[in-house]
Formats: sequence, structure tokens, C-alpha cells
Amino acid sequence: MDAGGRVNETGPAAASVAPAASRRQVLLALLVGMAATTFPISVLAASLPSIAREFDTSESTVAWVISLPTLGFAIAMPVLGKMGDLYGHRKVYLWGFTAATMFAALTALAWDAQSLIALRTLGQMTGAATTPAAMALIMTVYAREDRVRAMGWWSLVTAGSPTIGLVAGGPIIELIGWRPLFLIQAILGLAALVAARRVLPETPRRHTRGFDIPGAATLGLGIAALLVAVNRGDELGWTSPAILTAFALTPVLLAAFIRIERRSPSPLLPLGMFLSRNYTVSVSVQFFIQSAYMGGFVLSPFLLDTEFGYSPALITTIMVSRPLAFSLAGPLSGRVTVVIGERRAGILATTTMAASMVMLAYGASTRQIVLVVIGLVMSGAGNGFGQPPFQASMANAVDEEDLGIASAAKNVIGQIGAAVGITLMTTLRSVADSPTTGFAIAYWTGAAIALVAVVIAFGLQSTPRGRTAARPPQLRQ
Repeated sequence: MDAGGRVNETGPAAASVAPAASRRQVLLALLVGMAATTFPISVLAASLPSIAREFDTSESTVAWVISLPTLGFAIAMPVLGKMGDLYGHRKVYLWGFTAATMFAALTALAWDAQSLIALRTLGQMTGAATTPAAMALIMTVYAREDRVRAMGWWSLVTAGSPTIGLVAGGPIIELIGWRPLFLIQAILGLAALVAARRVLPETPRRHTRGFDIPGAATLGLGIAALLVAVNRGDELGWTSPAILTAFALTPVLLAAFIRIERRSPSPLLPLGMFLSRNYTVSVSVQFFIQSAYMGGFVLSPFLLDTEFGYSPALITTIMVSRPLAFSLAGPLSGRVTVVIGERRAGILATTTMAASMVMLAYGASTRQIVLVVIGLVMSGAGNGFGQPPFQASMANAVDEEDLGIASAAKNVIGQIGAAVGITLMTTLRSVADSPTTGFAIAYWTGAAIALVAVVIAFGLQSTPRGRTAARPPQLRQ
């Protein structure tokens, strides 16, 4: 490793480099698909009160419209990521996207709260196939040194699409209700599906390897137990039998999963990936960054409401600054990282995230809205700037045949980190002597969490530039 933290040796697998025009077509088709999948997320959460009134049910019941699909998404993603590695990412992407589009259309026809929850959950579980498959397909057609640029555009869409949904979806809901959002999603999904079928390449299939059913079952149950315990602990009580049981089952199930993986000839999650320095650094940073980022995301609207007394419309306007900064920072990071390397870019991103939490803590304790807005913008910019270097480093650290499960594992670890951060920071806020003190303590905790990510980011190694990647056999169309 040189002074800039660049890796001097060749990584595990070179990219199956495609011509520039073909690469752009693949990237565009996948980004349109991701936009169609993610744009309803933010506005749907804001619509829960009106949905509860329409179905004449409690807000605690309709909250499962968000919670259960999130849980299903986390459970399904590793399984579907591995299926892409085994049976081809193009096939799994098209299957998952077709099913998710169908369930989006059916969601618009939901007849009660239970049907809405069920259809959203099925849509998210099948849609979980698209994220690891899309990531693997992008990494497959881009050379190693070019992947970080592609990840910049990926960050732009994954953050920008929910922002557009929130800004444009709010007026739509006020005028004609929440159902048209899912019809719009289905229409966009059909367009993306047509484009994907035309341009996505095949990836190699490994028919000789079986699917690790015991590993998938134990990992899914372990993730479910942990997320249920973390997400529902505050509502059900941290000492309730259900929550204590879920916490007790989590290490047992995850330990069983590790034993199964060590003995399996075809493990769901090759544990050897974690011996790669860059992979372990990338997924570890993802845990801590998402913990601070999402904890602050959930906390900040309450700060603007209780401490500043702002209206819901003004709160929404202020909160949009964060994902907007995220989406703009992604492409910028893709360009800057090529020059300064993944290590320096990762350190800059995590440091910005930690500084944003400090700014929010000062803004909360002194009630200065300018500091709060600056903190929100820095938070979005830090996370957005960090996605390209850490995503590219993760992909460059594993074999191409494991890109699906590697990407899925990183995403799930980030979701777990987000759940932990939300629970920890909201709990600390609620137990403080005064609301102002509670917000400050919570944000300082977020700063400490982000600081751990800064320390870990120093271990990242940059990808060498100017090296021509080897060209494996041409991908089949």
C-alpha cells in the first residue's frame, strides 16, 4: 500500500468490461428501475395518518405498512442476492422487478389495512431482488477503476428518487389520494422493465452449486428476530417477553448460521469475504454511517416540531435539504474519488457525517435553525459522498461470482445499523430531563457513532488507477 492508501496488488476479479455505449445503456436502464422502486417510500410514510383514517384503523396498525415490508426486504435480500449469483443476475432482476411492478399495481387496489400491508410486503420482498442484482450487473460491465463513477450516479438516483416522490407526491396525495402513487410506480416499472429486457447482459450461472437452504433459513430468522426486537422494543417494552425472547434468539440463530456456513460446500454467504480488508471496512462503515444518518433522520422532524414549532409543510421543506444534498454529492464523489482515491474520499465522507451530528447537537441545544439546516445538509452530503467509494471498494474486494450476496449482505448490515441508530437515538432523546437536552444528547451520540466510522475508514485501501482490466469472455446478451 502506498502513501495514499492505494492497493498495489490486483484484486480478486476483473470486471467483464463492456463497450462504453453498452455500459451507459445498462446503467440507465437499472437506474430507471431503481427510481421506480424507491420513489414512493418517503411520501408513503408521511401518508400513514390519512391511510389510517381511510381504512378506519389505528395508526399503530397502519405503521406495519412500513415496518413489515422493511423486515421482509431485509430477510429476502440475501436469499435473492445469492440466487442471482447462482442463476444469473439478469434473470433474477427481471423476475423480481416484474413481481414488484405487479404488486405495486395491486397495492393501488388495496381494500383494507391488512391487504395493503400484505401487498406492500410482497412487493418489497420480490423487489429485494433488484438491488443486489442491479449492483452486480453494474459492477460486471464496468472496469474496476470506473465503478466508482457509476456508483456516483447510483447514489444520485437512490437518494433523489424518494426526494422527488416526497415533493411531488405530497400534492398528489392531497388532491386525489395515495393510491395513484402506486399506479405511477407500476407505469414507471413497466417502462423500466422493457428497457431492462433489451439491454441487460447475462451473467455466468453456477448450476453445479446447490442453494444453501439451512443457511438461508437461519440467517432470515436471525435477522427477523434482531429487527423485531430493535424496532418494536420501545412500543412493546424492552423487558416484555416477546422482546426478550427475540433478543435471546438472535445470537443463537446467527451462531447456528455461522456453523452451517463453515460446513456447507455451497454457503449462502462465503465467510472468506470478511477476510478481505476492504470488504470488512466497507460493510462496517455502512453499519455505523447508516446508524447515525437514519437516527438523525427520524429525530430531526421532532426537533423542528417541538423545539421550533414549525408546521408540517415547513418541516418537509427543511428535511428535503438532506436527501437533496445526498443525491448531489453522489456524482461529485464519483469524480473526486477517481482523483483522490477511495481511502481519502471515505475519510472525508465519514468526517463530514460526524461533523454534521455535532452541528445538529449545537443547533438543538442553542435553538439556532441555521445550524440545524447546515447539519442536515452536511449529513446528506456526507452519506452521499461516501456511497461511491465504499460501494466500489466492496465490489472490488470480492469475486464477481459473489457480487450479489456481497452487495446484499452490505445492504442488510446497513439496515440493521439504521434500526439500531433510530432506536438508540430516539430512546436517549425521550429519557432526558428536558426535550432540548434530550435532542442534544441524541445528536452527540450520533456524532460518536459516526466517529467510529471515521476510524474504520482509515483502514480502506484505494484502487489503483490507469490499469487496464482483464477482459473475460464476452457476456451473452
